[in-house]
Parts: sequence; structure tokens; C-alpha cells
Amino acid sequence: MTSIRVGSFNCHSDGLPSAEVHADLIKVLTGCDVLGLQEAAGVSLLLAGWFPDWGVYVPPGPRSARQTPIMWRKGACEVIHQDTRFGTGHGLRKHDLPPTRYISIVRLKLRAGARHLPVVLNTHFDSHVERHGVPIPLPRQALYRHQMKQLTHQLKIRPHSGCVIVTSDTNVNQKYDKGTVPWWPRRALGLHRMRSNWRVLGFTRHGTHGTRFIDCVFLRSTNATAFVSQRVVTDLHSDHNALVVTIRCD
Repeated sequence: MTSIRVGSFNCHSDGLPSAEVHADLIKVLTGCDVLGLQEAAGVSLLLAGWFPDWGVYVPPGPRSARQTPIMWRKGACEVIHQDTRFGTGHGLRKHDLPPTRYISIVRLKLRAGARHLPVVLNTHFDSHVERHGVPIPLPRQALYRHQMKQLTHQLKIRPHSGCVIVTSDTNVNQKYDKGTVPWWPRRALGLHRMRSNWRVLGFTRHGTHGTRFIDCVFLRSTNATAFVSQRVVTDLHSDHNALVVTIRCD
């Protein structure tokens, strides 16, 4: 059995001194093989220097593209492909809406060997779209819907038998996502056989943003893949806890 430890962490780099982000990442990376970061533009160009034993994919382009880098432990895996896709296009922007969102993509080759090469997609969805499972009627709902459409397109073109992983700050509390809103994660990603760690392994004592479970790892359900375990990394400077899950990927 080949396993990989995958993390998702909103490091809140624009709201913290870089030294505090660095300290958080040291703590989170200790138990990871691959980490999808959100809100990381403020430190994205420092990551390779901070962590020379880690590979780093920082999406090219404007600052908003650098919000979602992906890191991987060089001793555990290597990247054989990397790419970036728009999550929300400029045509949907309005002056009072958040920055354009991107989807970072890497394809990994595990050094331990695995029949299926994992693909990791990392993104950060717009906030303030959900309150206790009810959509908040703001223009950014349209942005969320569009970004989910772009993400599901990337899932649709991936081989259905492969190991496909999504790391994300979804900004929808998974305790309240019952699959009734078509563009929210449970239903939209579920149509592509993607299941969240929370649905498979259950909810932990600690949330990832206060008591909310908005940070997730999604895994395509196949005979060759499975969630094994999960943990929430607490006592960080960021306003988010980090999530790390262990995935079997044969």
C-alpha cells in the first residue's frame, strides 16, 4: 500500500508578519508530503528559500495567482507536470468583489511507487457565501458558481480511474452542506465522485476556522484510493487551523 499525506492550509499571509507564517508552516509541514496553501501571496516567493527540501509551485501571473501555491516534499515525490487555470475570469469581476481566483494543478510521481500518479488541484473559493447552510444572496455567489464550474471541468477531463485530490478553503461549512445547493462542494464535486475527508472520516473536535469546517481535502472515490486518517493542526498564528489527511493511493 502506498500512502501520501496531503494538507490544506489557509496561512493568512497578508494579515500576519512573515515570521509568524514561517513558524506556522514549519509546524504544518512536519507531518505532510504535499500541501496546498491559500492566501499565501505574501510569502509565496519566500517558500523555496525557507524550505529547500521542498519543491514549490507558485503559479505565474498576477499577485492573485500566487495565493494558491502547492508544496511537496522532495524526498516523498516529484512533480512531473504543473499548471494554472482561472477559477473566476476577469469578465465577472465587479469593483466590490474579491480578486480573481485561480486553480493550481500539479501531477506527482511518488517515490514509493504507485500505479496511479496523483493529481492535486488547489484553490480558494470566495467567502461570505454561506450562513448555517443557507446561501447569502450576494453577487459573489455567481463567482463561486463560476469557479466551481472551472474546477469541475478540470475534474471531468482527468481519468476517472486516477488518484485525483482537491485541497481547498471552500468557505462553505461542510457540516451544513447537505448537497442541496448545486454549485457548493458536496453536490458539484460529488457528481465527479469526489468525497471530502469530513464525509468519510467524520468531523473532529476542532474546526478549521473557529468551529467551522471549511477547509477540506477531496478525493476521487476509486478502488485504488481511500482516506486513511486525518488530523487538524491547531495553535497556529493564522486564523485557520491546518488540515492533514493520509490517503492510500495504490
